[in-house]
Amino acid sequence: MASIDSTPSQDPQKSVDRRDTVDGEQVMALREERLVAFKEPKAVGEVIVRREVADVPGEIEVERFVDEIHQERVPINLVVEQRTDPWNEDETLIIPVYEERLRVIKELVLTEQIRIRRGRVAERQVYRDTLHKDQLVIENPDRVNLIED
Repeated sequence: MASIDSTPSQDPQKSVDRRDTVDGEQVMALREERLVAFKEPKAVGEVIVRREVADVPGEIEVERFVDEIHQERVPINLVVEQRTDPWNEDETLIIPVYEERLRVIKELVLTEQIRIRRGRVAERQVYRDTLHKDQLVIENPDRVNLIED
């Protein structure tokens, strides 16, 4: 409930007509009214407040940075006497890869001699196969006696 306090000290019409003289000049005082509100709490009922949790889908898009590695293998095949630690060239890390290789020397070595002698030996061997042989066939349909020599 609000109440308004509007108790002017004088009648507004009379305050406007009032004039004073200061150092030979006329001064007119102006006044105004203002409203002031007062509030009084008043119980009108009760409420119950409780909390419920609801699941709702959410999504956020963020920018992330991922380091990528680009690898290049460069064959060198250079015989060196000592190892070198990895080093940087510009923004590239260079890692030397070493392997030990066995060095083999090729030599011509006479290991033995084979001696061969020639001698003759007689062997008997039997071969079997089908052979073709021409034969003479004489037919005598009339049964004539022929003389054979």
